[in-house]
Amino acid sequence: MVVGGSGFVGRVVSRHLIDRFDAKVVCVGRRPQSDPAVREALYGDRVGYVQGDVTDPRQARRAITEAKGLLGEIHGVLFAGATRITGAPGALADLGEAEFRAHYEIKAAGARNVYEAVADEPLDFLCYFSSAQAFSFGGAGTHAAYAAGITSATPSPGPSPPGAAFPVGIVNWGAWRASFGVAARDYPTLGFLDDDEGAACFDTAVRLLRASRHRQVIGMRAPAPVTARGAERSGAAEGRRPSAPVAHDRRPELRGLLVARLARTLRVPKEDLSPSTAFADLGVDSITGSTFVAAIAEELGIELNAAALYEFSSVERLADHLNDLLAPAPQEPSAPHEPPAPSARPEPPATAPDDLIVKLEARFAAGELSAAEVLDLLDAELATREQR
Repeated sequence: MVVGGSGFVGRVVSRHLIDRFDAKVVCVGRRPQSDPAVREALYGDRVGYVQGDVTDPRQARRAITEAKGLLGEIHGVLFAGATRITGAPGALADLGEAEFRAHYEIKAAGARNVYEAVADEPLDFLCYFSSAQAFSFGGAGTHAAYAAGITSATPSPGPSPPGAAFPVGIVNWGAWRASFGVAARDYPTLGFLDDDEGAACFDTAVRLLRASRHRQVIGMRAPAPVTARGAERSGAAEGRRPSAPVAHDRRPELRGLLVARLARTLRVPKEDLSPSTAFADLGVDSITGSTFVAAIAEELGIELNAAALYEFSSVERLADHLNDLLAPAPQEPSAPHEPPAPSARPEPPATAPDDLIVKLEARFAAGELSAAEVLDLLDAELATREQR
């Protein structure tokens, strides 16, 4: 059963369950079945549908009963009910309670009501979907309902709720290309998930949840390697080493640049931005963050992914990182030439646990494996090691 199956992510996962596992799927949603979005989600009537508002506990229980009637029994439940940023930024003081609850209750009350409605069912799992922005979204002052909703649906990692008869977990999703449509082209550094990548992440998350390995998983595209453009390569290509670089601390200059570009992106005075304050607390979200990072990357002539703002979460930390990134690499002294050792049989290299990951990464980059195939092979390797 998929709650919110007519949304972007719920629709993709529902079709994936049918196409790959021949699963029987029933979606639950507030819209009538005649709604165009619902009709598209029904996948040519291969998906059943139950209309109900899970923010109402009675409707949530009725939806479960009707879904069981269509399926016979329920093995798993996905809560993909979503709240989205649908309006322009606004001050919290101007937000009415009715509008706030219209967004917030989908996640807060809906998630609770669904759990209570299935608490006595012999499920294999219950998995909630939320946003990775729950960890860093800086728009609480301008999109309070959205921020409160995604945060309420993101409990801290740990065991399933006390007394739960089945595993309960959560996937915090990064940006999906399907949800942005053609607008995704305007944010090249955001790292959008394609449908097949998201489906593969979902499969792995459920396997980890059912195996009691991880209850919470973040599903997002990994940042591209951050490298300086135009690095000196002619000497290396000719077998010569360039002269030793001179270290230079550019952190003050970089902090000034970052503050200036961030102020321009957020349209606030530079004086209002503290280099030690987290980007999330300054109001940086995924869209403004992508714009900010793209401007910095262009100005410094480097490759930089918006996900860097998660790891280097303030101007000071990002300036430190950029200073290290832009500093010339230290040169190692050349090793003296030694003749090859006599016919000693070399010992086979030890296989490191990460060897498989490196090999799979290379095959994925070469187009030999899809994202789903990579994750399937990793799952198989984990299962084999657990049996040893």
